[in-house]
Amino acid sequence: MMDVIHEARMFEQFGARPDLEDYVLAKSMADRLTADWKRLGMEGVYAFPEFFLRDSQARMARHRLLGFNAIRSNPKICGFNLTGLLDHVMAGKAFGDSGAIGNRELWTLCATDGLPSVGAFL
Repeated sequence: MMDVIHEARMFEQFGARPDLEDYVLAKSMADRLTADWKRLGMEGVYAFPEFFLRDSQARMARHRLLGFNAIRSNPKICGFNLTGLLDHVMAGKAFGDSGAIGNRELWTLCATDGLPSVGAFL
């Protein structure tokens, strides 16, 4: 799950123009997530949506690593097409693109434990 709150804040920190398409989209998604978070009373599960998004990324990194290890250990599989390191929300790719790792932020690849799962193929 893309950390839209972090993405929007990074655009702000960078001093990006508020009319940039990617910034508008990230901010819109972050605002809607925050509003839904409050409306649904999710504070009882995670104190802040940012904690949920980081935990989601860490959990998905572990699942990806499990999948990568299963592929690597299968002698009947001779290759694996890994096509992306970013969530493709803003790149025009469909949700669930089987070739994309997803869950990588636009600003950094070193967040949470996602990088070790990619490193398994390097």
